[in-house]
Amino acid sequence: MQAGTFLPHAFGERQGRAAAVARAAARTPSAALIEELTAQMAPLAPSAAQQRALEALATRGTAAVVTGQQVGLFLGPLYTIYKAATAVALAEALAVETGTPIVPIFWMATEDHDFAEIDHCTIARGTDTPLRLRVAGEGRVDAREPVAETRLGADVTAAVDALRDALAGQPAGAEVAALVAEHYRPGARFRDAFAGLLSSLFADHGLLVFHPRTAGVAALAAPVYRTALAKAPEIANRLLARDEELAAADFESQVHVRTDASLVFAHDERGCRQLVRFDDAPGRAAEVAADPLRFSSSALLRPIVQDSLFPTAAYVGGPAEVSYFGQSSSLFDLFDLPVPLLCPRARFRLIDGRTRARLDKLGLAPAAVEQPMEALLAAVGALRPAPIAPAELRAAILDAPLDALASLPGRIGLADRHLARAFVRTRATLERAVERLTARYARSLALRDEECTGALQRARALLFPDGAPQERVFAFPSFAADAGARAFVAGILGAIKPFDPAVQDLG
Repeated sequence: MQAGTFLPHAFGERQGRAAAVARAAARTPSAALIEELTAQMAPLAPSAAQQRALEALATRGTAAVVTGQQVGLFLGPLYTIYKAATAVALAEALAVETGTPIVPIFWMATEDHDFAEIDHCTIARGTDTPLRLRVAGEGRVDAREPVAETRLGADVTAAVDALRDALAGQPAGAEVAALVAEHYRPGARFRDAFAGLLSSLFADHGLLVFHPRTAGVAALAAPVYRTALAKAPEIANRLLARDEELAAADFESQVHVRTDASLVFAHDERGCRQLVRFDDAPGRAAEVAADPLRFSSSALLRPIVQDSLFPTAAYVGGPAEVSYFGQSSSLFDLFDLPVPLLCPRARFRLIDGRTRARLDKLGLAPAAVEQPMEALLAAVGALRPAPIAPAELRAAILDAPLDALASLPGRIGLADRHLARAFVRTRATLERAVERLTARYARSLALRDEECTGALQRARALLFPDGAPQERVFAFPSFAADAGARAFVAGILGAIKPFDPAVQDLG
């Protein structure tokens, strides 16, 4: 059975894409949402493209492409950029294909509480050890508190300085470091620094950046919270049934389904959150109207909250999100919402010229470095076998002459013992010379293997660091520091094929 059984499958069909866009464009966001989004975009650097996107979104007949991610330090892993770029490219492609205005929107996961996933980033440094940066967050009172109000501390200055030093040798290193420093300052909220930097990178492409953890947005999401609480047992039963269907088809459910709790979090006076249990759900549903900011959505409910606010034609997600969409897609009709198109984000391997040359010399494609090192070495050994083993070389050079030297004295009947000793010395000299040559040849082979191993290790360190895909480990600054931040984004956008989101290798 194919995974598409559990996912919206119209993305690959032009007619299906057109239908999804038409359904979305028939819905207009509320004036309150546009006002909220306008206020959130106001502090960011002015952008004519983003202003046009805001105006279009407020007009009936406009659809949206939505993506999102946690607000990681310096934008977190590379795939954050890839998500935003895919949303922009897909919005443009669907607009051209359907003639409908379509706006890209980035939903910041500020309701998430996992601070350990956003407090760090890793910077690639060529052949040097990667630079791992981590900062402490100020204003947090509990590990269950959403990151929405978490602020950067004084240590972010040292992190930016370390980044500047790491990028100093690259052509646009100073420019990229200055752009990061402009937004990541002591006292700034993580969400504001993230929004400012991401918005700046995509300012010319109309990307709107949205923060859901506000009183205004919570009030707009309140109907979804109430429905989710009122139908909590039915929702759980649907999700459990879907989990059984996924298991029968040999798929794993991405998100664990609780059999005693809803998909809604309730926040206490300190902001800390807990899932609302079934027995508390009716009473909590009555509290939503009075104070909606005391509630937020879990991962499986978030797409429904998102689509209740925006006219979503398509959602751009990573592999994990695509997986849990297979679970949440079973719930949309309970909220009178259509299931949007699901588009996998673009995936890239960023390769510098030196690494590509190494791989070409070894006869390896970039994807090959994701194999275990032993398999890689075996593959390279199979591609580049030694012409002859050292022992075979010694035999090929020495065996025949030694045999001749051993037999010659008897054949010519030497009586001169001094001449006989000369034959022996000659044989010994020849043996020593060949041994030296053989040893040198063996060292050459070892050096070749050592160089090969080093080349593979350096390629893996860039493309598959610590045994993980590059896009999940490294942040964007060191890759953008060659051509400049906006040129880097433009290059990514130019490489994206929205209807063919395969892994691509970019130099």
